[in-house]
Amino acid sequence: MSRVCKLCGHCISKNLAMLQIRKISKRMITTYLRDDYPGLGFDQQLPKKQRTLFDQSMRFTSSSSVSEEETKKFSKLAHSWWDERGDMMALHTMNSLRVPFIRDCLLYQGFGKPKTAKALEGVNILEVGCGAGILSEPLARLGASVVGIDSSAEALEAAKIHRGDDEDLQSLQYLDSWLEDIVAVGSIKFDCVVASEVIEHVEDYRNFIQMCNKVLKPGGSLFISTMNRTNYSYYLGIIMAEYVLHVVSPGTHTWDKFLKPAEIEDALLNEGCPLVKIHGMCYDPIRNKWSWTSSTELNYIVHAVKTIPTASENEKETKTLPESSKKENTPT
Repeated sequence: MSRVCKLCGHCISKNLAMLQIRKISKRMITTYLRDDYPGLGFDQQLPKKQRTLFDQSMRFTSSSSVSEEETKKFSKLAHSWWDERGDMMALHTMNSLRVPFIRDCLLYQGFGKPKTAKALEGVNILEVGCGAGILSEPLARLGASVVGIDSSAEALEAAKIHRGDDEDLQSLQYLDSWLEDIVAVGSIKFDCVVASEVIEHVEDYRNFIQMCNKVLKPGGSLFISTMNRTNYSYYLGIIMAEYVLHVVSPGTHTWDKFLKPAEIEDALLNEGCPLVKIHGMCYDPIRNKWSWTSSTELNYIVHAVKTIPTASENEKETKTLPESSKKENTPT
């Protein structure tokens, strides 16, 4: 039975284990996360005092997708993430499109509770590259259990401060972890993975999509919003937005990393997570307003659904397992 500290209410054994994370092997950490934190806290709502156990650094792998330069860039903006008239102004108003888009797509897939204030109650969401929680918070307010991860410790700190002890955000947790760490655990799967305005900042978008798919349950939804690599996006998204209108800081984006919808669709299909919906988005910097458009020349958002393996496919996979794997999985 776990011992509980009478002063702070925390589980002593878990706190000691947390302090030992950097001293134990990757295999032991993987077991620790899987056994002590099933579902990363989704199985039951955490008391406020214990929620800080999750707001810790759990990085035990190196990241092949995150650029240190990109991380530093957004860490410098940590103080202004929640300034709705600052560098993140467009992200705040983008919520008017992306939040209902995510909600409605999930409801259509059979998740959540339609026609209720907590429409996403019971839905487990991982937001990759959550920053300071601009999107994580409204998703949690809709009732979803949200885990936000980011490569910037400064941005995550801003996220935790803004969340505070808000009663409506008790299901929102922030984890100082790489996406690779979540993948390495293996047993943690989500109903939904969101990567909004992130993929254009990673080193290898195909590897990134592959990892997002790995932490997604069969039948789960993956949402990606980004910018298209067109002459139009170079002129409006780089020249005008960064150097003329100063919607975002100069150097925020690298045009070469923008992705065409066909590139994302191909990567998704290759992972068995076909695209089911795509929408173009248009931003008016004068009015600071987003609207839907049929054009994907500049901004767009996609919804993909992970294929559910058929019984025959599962049987085939079992038959092709090495003998050693079969023995390891046989109950004793």
